Amino acid sequence: MTPSLVHRILDHANRADPYPLYEELRKTPVHHEDDGPYVVSTYYEIRSLLHDPRISSDVRNLASHAADPLAEASPEEGALPPGFLKLDPPEHDRMRRMTNRPFGPPHSPHRVDGMRPELHDIVSGLVDGIGDPGRIDLVEQFSYPFPVTVICRLLGVPREDEARFHVWADTLAASLDPDPDADPAERGKVTHDARMQLGMYLADLIEERRRNPGDDMLSQLATAKGDDGPMSTMELLSTAALLLIAGHETTVNLITNGMLTLLRHPDVLERLRRDSRLSVPLVEELLRYEPPCNCCPSAPSSPTSRSGASPSPRAPPSGWSWHRATATPGVSRTRTASTRTARTSSTSAWAAASTAASAPRSPGWRPSTPWRSWPAD
Repeated sequence: MTPSLVHRILDHANRADPYPLYEELRKTPVHHEDDGPYVVSTYYEIRSLLHDPRISSDVRNLASHAADPLAEASPEEGALPPGFLKLDPPEHDRMRRMTNRPFGPPHSPHRVDGMRPELHDIVSGLVDGIGDPGRIDLVEQFSYPFPVTVICRLLGVPREDEARFHVWADTLAASLDPDPDADPAERGKVTHDARMQLGMYLADLIEERRRNPGDDMLSQLATAKGDDGPMSTMELLSTAALLLIAGHETTVNLITNGMLTLLRHPDVLERLRRDSRLSVPLVEELLRYEPPCNCCPSAPSSPTSRSGASPSPRAPPSGWSWHRATATPGVSRTRTASTRTARTSSTSAWAAASTAASAPRSPGWRPSTPWRSWPAD
């Protein structure tokens, strides 16, 4: 049996070069998988879904189904509740405001900027410790230790505890990546156990910060009494887990993928070496061209209709949003695809939106705007 298009996109064997599959998506504006998803390959369709208030990010709205290659195991009782990234307004807005209070403007405008000297010292120390510059393991020697050290100092998590939460963090990060070949029950159990272990570790740390608060974010979150009131213990645990994992996982991937991309485009790397002003637009372009995140769950909170795909109103719909890049409005040059899916559990039909139609990746790729606005050589 020939694997479906969605299964082929999710196959790890195709991760290094998924672009022929995205080109296949672009051949049919609305592609229907057998007994599965509708793949809609237009930028404006996905943009409308991303901004549609009927589309939910709450993971508790997702219904698992055996026929779905993107199905996610339902949250189990006793595990940490969803972080605010997987909540909808008004809960999402309240949790985000409370989390941002000790992190950035307007209440803590110098939190990150004030760390510049410390960040410089961390980077210098890691670079000096590389040893043989002719052969390095970028992940082990720089991409991982740098963001982990930074998020630990921001939160107030002891850096020496990294070995304890490393395995839990890896397990939870892997759980965000759909794997149609894995056993959903076993995968859910492993993820649940990791969340429980991390939750117990953070609970002890939060209790210590409540007794002896410092100037770190965890202390301020644990003792905050703002307009939205204090976080509950479970909200604090889920937020701390989210910040600890998301605070370093995506940065590890971005640094590593970014360095590989620059090595594949030595002309761009050379321009960066000559002009450090290019660093900011470079990071923005790398986030678009080779983003660190692939997917996140989503579900219509009410029946929707997109490009002829009409979920049944008889059952609560659920689905995934799968991202590899973001298109620029009105510009046909996006390198990768972004798919948003929405399925009704009664019909096992999915509706997916993809920016793959924007433009294929070509062998003669050159950085797009804002790189085109860089100073001329």
